[in-house]
Amino acid sequence: MKFSNLIYLLISFVCLHNLILSQNTAGSMMHVDPNKFNYTNLVQITWKAEISEYEYNLTNYHNRIEFNQVNFMGRGTSSYPYCSVGAMIQNIGHTFVNDEISSRSASPPSMVEFRGLGFYFSSLNSTWSDSSHGVKLNADPNVYPNFARTFENVDNLGYSAKNIYTKQNVGYPSQSTPISVRWTVTKKGIVINPPDNLSKNLQDKWVQLKGTFVIWNFKIEINDVSYDVADYYLPIENAEFIWAWDPLMLHQEYFGSSEKNLDAQKGTVKYVEIRASDGSRWYNLEDWNITWRIDDFSGNLDNRFGWSSDGHSLNSQVGHTSDVTSCFRDPGKSFNIKWPVTDVEAESSLPNIFSLDQNYPNPFNPSTTINYSIQRQSWIVMKIYDVLGREISTLVNEEKPKGKYKVTLSSGSLPSGIYFYQMKTKDFIQTKKMVLLKHCGN
Repeated sequence: MKFSNLIYLLISFVCLHNLILSQNTAGSMMHVDPNKFNYTNLVQITWKAEISEYEYNLTNYHNRIEFNQVNFMGRGTSSYPYCSVGAMIQNIGHTFVNDEISSRSASPPSMVEFRGLGFYFSSLNSTWSDSSHGVKLNADPNVYPNFARTFENVDNLGYSAKNIYTKQNVGYPSQSTPISVRWTVTKKGIVINPPDNLSKNLQDKWVQLKGTFVIWNFKIEINDVSYDVADYYLPIENAEFIWAWDPLMLHQEYFGSSEKNLDAQKGTVKYVEIRASDGSRWYNLEDWNITWRIDDFSGNLDNRFGWSSDGHSLNSQVGHTSDVTSCFRDPGKSFNIKWPVTDVEAESSLPNIFSLDQNYPNPFNPSTTINYSIQRQSWIVMKIYDVLGREISTLVNEEKPKGKYKVTLSSGSLPSGIYFYQMKTKDFIQTKKMVLLKHCGN
């Protein structure tokens, strides 16, 4: 049942691009096997792609997308308390005016595509209001590869997607000089009613985000050069953690299928080192299933695309005659991949972020425990406040090395009521609420 809910969600998400149901599309979707991967409280994910082919034919041009999608889960009570942010490769780049509403479907278009290798990020949620998600551009839009922010009216469907695109050709990959790309997504913190300009409506007006948001940081490393691209602000009801049993979706989208045109622009992308972390240790995403094939819906199926594996990577391919027999594209095919231990795993026992957990139990009496993690050696201050903001006590006030810690609070003479505890370092501050509930006579 869970897996069918997932497929419903992800198909709905991708269909918002008005691409999946195209009469001219081929592709195949991959998910981690939920029977072999299920880890709660995930706060970071990383994966690497080696691009050795990503051609575009000037005469017979069609769009190609490696649609990588990070999936989140929240604490909401709705039927689908989930959401996703895409982190994608395309054989096009985009030009547009930074921070304005843009549309490639407008007349004249306010976003223009050009052929080349490009990357982009997208929070695309047609049922959400503009006050319920946003994005902050961290990268310098004037520095290669010119990441820039736009609030896109996707296909003129009438809602504002929060997108980041490269505005410059990233390169020309080949078998001899592949382009290496690593994405890293990290839970950065939690904030209530963030004040910055993070979202716009289709009237090109800034919209204030309202509610409690998790800040998810997206970084990309291109040929060993790292770029802090953006912070996505997602509602805690939908994105408190990375999805426990399906943190990442890998999905091909190739256009030109019904025209028998898949060989016009060959592509080869190898995925390796796919891992997720709960802040204490890393978990490899090793077991994958093909869950869905996109047909062109016109009866002209073209099999020159699909997935293969050498046991150490997942390979996404298109346009080669050999792909018909060497690749798989239909649901039901499974892959198991392994890779050597890296420095990432060697440090897996130590946290990679600052974090402050919810106290447990909550409500509490007579005591409660607060767990927290320190990314690097820092001076830590943790204090307790009442509902009027008055300081009640100091739980921690000292320098600590990188690691995971816990502190216990005893109720003592404190009366029943709502209290707040705050952890603060030079680079991090977070506050959470707790409830002391004493019984009569206590």
